[in-house]
Amino acid sequence: AFRIKKKMDIPKVLTNKELKEQFVSGCTGSTILDVSSVILVSVLVFPVSGVICRFLRTGYWTTALIDCLIIGISVLLSQTLLADYTVEMNVTCITILVALKFFHSLNTSKKVTKLDKPSLFPFLTSARSMLMVLVLVSILAVDFHVFPRRFVKVETFGSSLMDVGVGSFVFARGFVAGNPNKKSKKKSFIGRIIPVLFLGLVRYVSVVSTDYQEHITEYGKHWNFFFTLAFVDLFAQSAVVCLNSTKFLALSGVLILIVHQYCLSNGLTDYIMNHPRDNLISSNREGIVGVFSYTGLYLIALYFGEITMTSFRSENKTRLRDIFGIFILCCLLWTLTSTTDHFVQRISRRMSNLPFCVWVLAINETLYLIIGCFHVIFPELDAHVTENSGSIIFSINRNSLFMFLLGNLGTGFVNFTFDTFHADTTKSMIILTVYVILIFLASSFFGRFDIPYL
Repeated sequence: AFRIKKKMDIPKVLTNKELKEQFVSGCTGSTILDVSSVILVSVLVFPVSGVICRFLRTGYWTTALIDCLIIGISVLLSQTLLADYTVEMNVTCITILVALKFFHSLNTSKKVTKLDKPSLFPFLTSARSMLMVLVLVSILAVDFHVFPRRFVKVETFGSSLMDVGVGSFVFARGFVAGNPNKKSKKKSFIGRIIPVLFLGLVRYVSVVSTDYQEHITEYGKHWNFFFTLAFVDLFAQSAVVCLNSTKFLALSGVLILIVHQYCLSNGLTDYIMNHPRDNLISSNREGIVGVFSYTGLYLIALYFGEITMTSFRSENKTRLRDIFGIFILCCLLWTLTSTTDHFVQRISRRMSNLPFCVWVLAINETLYLIIGCFHVIFPELDAHVTENSGSIIFSINRNSLFMFLLGNLGTGFVNFTFDTFHADTTKSMIILTVYVILIFLASSFFGRFDIPYL
């Protein structure tokens, strides 16, 4: 009798690129509370570092190093080894801040030194920089197993730490845009867009030429973060030129988000989720569709920036009332986030839907409010974020896009140099710690020697 051998299915051996793409795909996210707790760590470690540096009257490089160790390493730990202990980290930071305030009140004879002229709204520098710190740490940490998968960008519906990134960038750009003079804006906003488009092209060419791993459902086959920012700037600034009032701009933003959600609820969601990528539009549908909702987000952020800055600029007699008004706004945004997430559609960065945009508004407005209050409670923080203080906060904010590009270059270098997928915990933390210190000290180096940014 002949013995018939069954043909065995040989499992496909995945390449390193395929392994890394699979590693960041299919993630379901975490809870809004968990994400908020991680972000809060970055908000609280900033005043701890700032107050310590100002009390010790540290020099430029000492300040930069202390910021790296307290802010950079704390944020890194909150996203890796201590990701399950962020509540404890926040309680520790609050305890330290209370102790610092109490100790400072006992030494009232020591006057706060002011370095240079602080910006009109120092808390804007702090808030924008802390969001960038979160992004710079996570874009590399995500490639290691030590970074929890619940923090990775969600595939379809849900919320995660990395989902906040692009929306926060758009919010930050809109928040500080104000209501500029039309003539000056016509001359400047094209100059703002062209460099970002160039960065988008550089990013695309570098990814294709190096065969770098890419998560297609994030933006599409050819689209990327820089293209989104460029087109949002184009549409949003065109609206700014046409409309005189930030209230009208905000109403336009709300209308855009509502129309966008209506389209999602009536077929657009199915198109984004299931349509084959058979042409240029469908191949980049996530990125293209996202431009419209992010434009609405930008216009609303522009109005939020105006009312928030007005509140912190007001006289002491009315400041508390105005800040309380911002607090009420934050409460309404969080309530609206929960309501839309439950009754309209689940939060989805991929769809950039209404619940997602409201969530981004709630997170960012709350962050700006908390950091603004820290600047009121600890006036010495104003001196900490000036040009010659040495703080990484000022240097990172000076050109956030440049720092983001530098972070991407660093991430690419690490991925081509080390096998991040198979790295154990010790090796992962050593690489990430060195990356964090180098990337933040580099920002202070550029600031110290006045090296021009992009």
